[in-house]
Amino acid sequence: MVPATRRWPASNGAEGVATPVSGGATAITAIVRNPDGTVVTASAAYTVTVAATKEPIVSLAILPASQTSLATGAVANVQFIAIGTRHSGTTVNMNQP
Repeated sequence: MVPATRRWPASNGAEGVATPVSGGATAITAIVRNPDGTVVTASAAYTVTVAATKEPIVSLAILPASQTSLATGAVANVQFIAIGTRHSGTTVNMNQP
Protein backbone atom coordinates (compact mmCIF):
# COMPACT_ATOMS: atom_id res chain seq x y z
CA MET A 1 0.00 0.00 0.00
CA VAL A 2 1.41 3.40 -0.97
CA PRO A 3 0.82 6.08 1.66
CA ALA A 4 -1.06 9.15 0.48
CA THR A 5 2.01 11.32 0.98
CA ARG A 6 5.73 10.72 1.32
CA ARG A 7 7.76 13.32 3.24
CA TRP A 8 11.48 13.63 3.76
CA PRO A 9 13.56 16.26 5.53
CA ALA A 10 16.37 18.19 3.85
CA SER A 11 19.53 19.25 5.63
CA ASN A 12 18.52 22.91 5.32
CA GLY A 13 15.29 22.34 7.25
CA ALA A 14 13.09 22.24 4.15
CA GLU A 15 10.79 19.30 3.57
CA GLY A 16 10.14 17.45 0.33
CA VAL A 17 6.73 15.98 -0.40
CA ALA A 18 5.57 13.55 -3.09
CA THR A 19 1.80 13.02 -3.25
CA PRO A 20 0.45 10.46 -5.73
CA VAL A 21 -2.65 11.47 -7.68
CA SER A 22 -2.75 8.46 -10.02
CA GLY A 23 -0.77 5.41 -11.03
CA GLY A 24 2.48 5.82 -12.93
CA ALA A 25 6.16 6.58 -12.52
CA THR A 26 8.21 9.73 -12.31
CA ALA A 27 11.72 10.81 -11.39
CA ILE A 28 12.44 12.93 -8.33
CA THR A 29 15.57 15.04 -8.67
CA ALA A 30 17.47 17.03 -6.06
CA ILE A 31 19.88 19.75 -7.13
CA VAL A 32 22.30 21.60 -4.85
CA ARG A 33 24.47 24.52 -5.90
CA ASN A 34 27.55 24.84 -3.69
CA PRO A 35 29.06 28.21 -2.70
CA ASP A 36 31.91 27.60 -5.18
CA GLY A 37 29.38 27.26 -8.03
CA THR A 38 29.64 23.49 -8.47
CA VAL A 39 26.39 21.58 -8.79
CA VAL A 40 25.56 18.19 -7.29
CA THR A 41 22.47 16.26 -8.37
CA ALA A 42 20.76 13.00 -7.48
CA SER A 43 17.65 11.30 -8.84
CA ALA A 44 15.29 8.60 -7.66
CA ALA A 45 12.36 6.82 -9.25
CA TYR A 46 8.91 7.09 -7.63
CA THR A 47 6.31 4.58 -8.82
CA VAL A 48 2.67 4.39 -7.76
CA THR A 49 0.84 1.15 -8.48
CA VAL A 50 -2.94 1.22 -8.34
CA ALA A 51 -4.81 -2.04 -7.81
CA ALA A 52 -7.34 -2.89 -10.51
CA THR A 53 -10.09 -3.24 -7.90
CA LYS A 54 -10.07 -2.37 -4.25
CA GLU A 55 -10.71 -5.45 -2.18
CA PRO A 56 -12.89 -4.75 0.88
CA ILE A 57 -11.70 -5.20 4.46
CA VAL A 58 -13.37 -8.29 6.00
CA SER A 59 -11.94 -8.17 9.53
CA LEU A 60 -10.14 -5.81 11.91
CA ALA A 61 -7.69 -6.42 14.73
CA ILE A 62 -6.37 -3.95 17.28
CA LEU A 63 -2.89 -4.60 18.59
CA PRO A 64 -2.04 -5.02 21.36
CA ALA A 65 -5.32 -6.51 22.50
CA SER A 66 -4.91 -4.91 25.95
CA GLN A 67 -2.76 -2.41 27.85
CA THR A 68 -2.40 -1.73 31.57
CA SER A 69 -1.57 1.66 33.08
CA LEU A 70 0.68 1.75 36.12
CA ALA A 71 -1.40 4.28 38.06
CA THR A 72 -4.45 6.47 37.63
CA GLY A 73 -3.58 9.92 36.36
CA ALA A 74 -0.15 8.77 35.17
CA VAL A 75 0.99 9.83 31.72
CA ALA A 76 1.46 6.74 29.58
CA ASN A 77 2.64 6.51 26.01
CA VAL A 78 0.24 3.82 24.84
CA GLN A 79 -0.06 3.09 21.14
CA PHE A 80 -2.54 0.85 19.40
CA ILE A 81 -2.43 -0.31 15.79
CA ALA A 82 -5.49 -1.28 13.75
CA ILE A 83 -4.83 -3.97 11.13
CA GLY A 84 -7.42 -4.73 8.46
CA THR A 85 -7.49 -8.07 6.65
CA ARG A 86 -8.80 -8.46 3.12
CA HIS A 87 -10.57 -11.56 1.78
CA SER A 88 -7.34 -12.63 0.03
CA GLY A 89 -5.49 -12.60 3.38
CA THR A 90 -3.44 -9.48 2.68
CA THR A 91 -3.28 -7.02 5.55
CA VAL A 92 -3.49 -3.24 5.68
CA ASN A 93 -2.17 -0.99 8.47
CA MET A 94 -5.26 1.13 9.07
CA ASN A 95 -3.18 3.74 10.97
CA GLN A 96 -1.61 4.81 7.67
CA PRO A 97 -3.36 7.40 5.50
